[in-house]
Amino acid sequence: MALEKKPVVVCISGPSGVGKGTVLKEVLSQEDRAWVSISATSRPPRGQEEHGVDYYFVSKDEFQQMIAADQILEYDEFCGNYYGTPRAQIEARLDAGYSIFMDITVKGALAVKKALPQAITIFLAPPNLQELRSRLEFRDTESPEKITSRLAQAKQEISQAPQFDYFLINECLEETTAAVEQILYVERLRACRRALAIQAILEKF
Repeated sequence: MALEKKPVVVCISGPSGVGKGTVLKEVLSQEDRAWVSISATSRPPRGQEEHGVDYYFVSKDEFQQMIAADQILEYDEFCGNYYGTPRAQIEARLDAGYSIFMDITVKGALAVKKALPQAITIFLAPPNLQELRSRLEFRDTESPEKITSRLAQAKQEISQAPQFDYFLINECLEETTAAVEQILYVERLRACRRALAIQAILEKF
């Protein structure tokens, strides 16, 4: 009998250019009931961005009120604007039986893990920094100076990888995707075992 795909919360983190979005897209194609977390931000929309699709757009005062009311799982501030994950959206999707996937910063993933201990944190790393540089250069979206800054940030982020549940080197997309799917299988199996054990204990009373 196939394992029931129990809802899980998955945080995928790693340096810019490591391939988080590509891996996440492949994993989601194998999931029946999955939802990608949408961040809230206090900055105004840009271009064709839509509320509830690209971000949840709120005022700075509203964001600060959400922080004070413990309605934000994790957040950070960039260039005077807040970015974070609303708690209500995560809880509502989980209650509806959806698994939650987050393409999130290292700091954000660790904050989510603290708020939701059941969350699964996966760190994606490049084979080496030279390969990461090549990927960033291939994107051709940033200056050489910005790429150098990205690489310095990557070294700092990789140093925090031991705090994650799983560490994967993203050298081959197919292998990395398969590894993430195996992680989800094992984590769901563990959840099944816990549920069965609890039920067995309760039946003795």
